[in-house]
Amino acid sequence: MKPLAQWGRAELDALIGTAEGLVTDFKRSDSLRFVGNEKNSRVGELARDVSALANAAGGRIYYGVVEERSSGRAEAFDDGLTDDEINIDRIGALLNGNIEPAIAGVSVYKIPLKENASVVIVDVPSGSTLAPHQSRYDKKYYRRYDRQNQPMYDHEIKDIMRRGSAPILSPIFWSSKNDENNSYNFTIGIVNEGNEPAIYTVVDVSLDAKLYHDNIMPGWNKLSGMTVVAGHGYYTFQRMFIPPHFMPIFRPRPYELAKPILVIPPDQNFILNIAISCPGFHRSWSGHIAASAGQINADLKADLEPMSMNSTLP
Repeated sequence: MKPLAQWGRAELDALIGTAEGLVTDFKRSDSLRFVGNEKNSRVGELARDVSALANAAGGRIYYGVVEERSSGRAEAFDDGLTDDEINIDRIGALLNGNIEPAIAGVSVYKIPLKENASVVIVDVPSGSTLAPHQSRYDKKYYRRYDRQNQPMYDHEIKDIMRRGSAPILSPIFWSSKNDENNSYNFTIGIVNEGNEPAIYTVVDVSLDAKLYHDNIMPGWNKLSGMTVVAGHGYYTFQRMFIPPHFMPIFRPRPYELAKPILVIPPDQNFILNIAISCPGFHRSWSGHIAASAGQINADLKADLEPMSMNSTLP
């Protein structure tokens, strides 16, 4: 992919049809118009959005893109921002003045959309030694989760403070729809937000029993039989990612863990739980997945307590 400094209209057009996610956020141009009664709230929104990306895996915010609300996919461009409205130095000053500590390495680009109108892209690195970053506007810490920016729990803030000395691992997801039978290729991945590589990693994936079929997780060890919680059943699969057969998980490159093929009827929720452990780190997430608009959407929340395991490590 071209560096942002070399982008033109062709690269912008390639955004149409892509979806928001952990590292991608689409915004209308109005979000950068710091005038009138909306000025203060838009400054607060800018600080929240940029700090949330820095506190997660980093990413880009595209201003001037209209998204389809249910799927989060970019469907069109709005009128863009005029040259008179774009002041890159002012955007930088607003970020430095409203995020504590300031995020080193944030870059702002103006990409021509049409005559005297542009899309603005804010490129945000993942925070490291200075993280976490706080929004001065409301004195909160935010973090990006899939398509949402949410306030952080105390344990999440402490985890990010350890980025320089321990791995900080999070699950990420991709999906693509096959042509037949509501079948999806669902990719489960992992990203390391810490500076320390994860060398010995154990991952547990719990999938709804309604989605189970033979060979659903090739290469993974199926733990004990179906677990039932509140009338809902799931199976848990486990795999160790240990050298020399697997490379350490380095920041910031995503690493593919599994790619199960799932048959998911539309408008139904199915259990998905994930637990990730390595020296110096353990975290679990629980929630569900659902199929909508030709993709699988995952809605997982980090658990305040580690997810209980129903088997010892093999």
